Amino acid sequence: MKAVGFTYAGTANIVLRNLGMNGAMVVRVESSKRPCNLRTAQPYKDALPGLNRSGYFALYNNDRFSLALDLKHTGASPIVKRLVEWTDILVENFSPGTVQRLGLDYEQVKKINPEIIMLSISQQGRPVPTPSCPGTGAHCRDWAESAA
Repeated sequence: MKAVGFTYAGTANIVLRNLGMNGAMVVRVESSKRPCNLRTAQPYKDALPGLNRSGYFALYNNDRFSLALDLKHTGASPIVKRLVEWTDILVENFSPGTVQRLGLDYEQVKKINPEIIMLSISQQGRPVPTPSCPGTGAHCRDWAESAA
C-alpha cells in the first residue's frame, strides 16, 4: 500500500503514522515556506532549536519519506500528478477550499487515478460553518464571535 499526505499538522499526520506503522510506504509533502508546526516543537536535539531538530517531529514522522514542494509553484504540477498516479491513498488536511484551489480535490485526483482513496480532514468538517477559520487550533475568531 502507498500513501501520500498533503498535510500541515494534526490528525492527518496521525493517519499517515498509522498507515506507515502498518506497512504502507508513506510520502509526506510539505512546503519549505510553511513547514509542519511539529518541526518547531520542543524538545530539540542537544537543546538547540532548528527545523530538523525536534524530537516531537521525529517521533511522529519516523515512518515516512518527506518531500518539500511548493504546491502553488507552476513546476509542482507534474510532480503532484506523478504522486497521485503512484499512490493508493491520498490524505489532506488543508484549510477547506485549499485543495480545490490547488486542483487536488477528489474529483480532480480521481481523473488522474480512478482507484484512489482520498481522506480529507478538517477541524470543523464540511461544509464549514466558519469558513475563515483555518482549523489548526482550538480557537477561532469567527467561532468566538458567532458564539457570543
